[in-house]
Amino acid sequence: MDILFAGFGDIAQRLAAQVKRRVPDSALHALSKTSKSLTLLDSHHCVDLSDQEALADVLSACKQNGRHFDYIFIILAPSGLDGISAKERYERSYLSPVQNITALWNHYLKAPKRVFFISSTSVYHQTDGSWVDERSSCEPTTVTGQILLAAEEQLLVSELPTSVVRFSGIYSEQRRFLIRSVIGGNCGSEQYTNRIHANDAAGALAHLLHKHELEGHIDSLYLASDCEPASSRKVCSYIAERLQLDPDRDCVKTKQTRAGNKRCRNTRLLNSGFQFEYPSFREGYAFVGNDTGSYLD
Repeated sequence: MDILFAGFGDIAQRLAAQVKRRVPDSALHALSKTSKSLTLLDSHHCVDLSDQEALADVLSACKQNGRHFDYIFIILAPSGLDGISAKERYERSYLSPVQNITALWNHYLKAPKRVFFISSTSVYHQTDGSWVDERSSCEPTTVTGQILLAAEEQLLVSELPTSVVRFSGIYSEQRRFLIRSVIGGNCGSEQYTNRIHANDAAGALAHLLHKHELEGHIDSLYLASDCEPASSRKVCSYIAERLQLDPDRDCVKTKQTRAGNKRCRNTRLLNSGFQFEYPSFREGYAFVGNDTGSYLD
């Protein structure tokens, strides 16, 4: 099984490690701007996916080498593009790469069994605390949400068989912004938040990959979020308790924002057979307080 990662950041690297454990003889390949953390890969090309000519050269080389990819994971991030607007950053990070892949792929290579595109629950416009799932309407009011939705649609109407996976907020032991925020006095608000641990994000993708490999079919859209949407106040209180902070300490109540305040339902993912390692924020943030290192580093 040959797998191509278009983008090879944290989630892609976690996914690659999980795939190698499950299928040791799989061949892993990546296209990314930089050549970092490549020990798991059988091949790598440094390429800016928003550059159509550069991508065409890479795909042409793959064709000449007789390369075929069974699965493609498009896992992109809006990084390394400082000094430009959010609109331009997301267009260059998400939409242009997707447009280039869909425009060029069939000119050079055979279509894969499945393409997985990693999107975000920011495509949902609901802010009234209501539940959303794969059947919910999406009319994003933010430019970033609009661009992500456009990238989803570009792939879903293309000739490439695609599944879109919408992740809620990804967190891990290494992503400690919220912990530092609680230490700094953040008490949160009553606004609903949704999250998924990075290991579960990678695990969900590995699960869907192997489900498709075994059964030959999966849905075209999945919402990937843990099993307990919770108010930011509830999550912040739990972290403060783990840190043994004084419950009567002075803290800043976070204002309600226009973004978020929805509850993400993961029924379709659960019904596919996926089991969460971290089904709620409690399991995910259980490490807090056990680490002797500084959370302010």
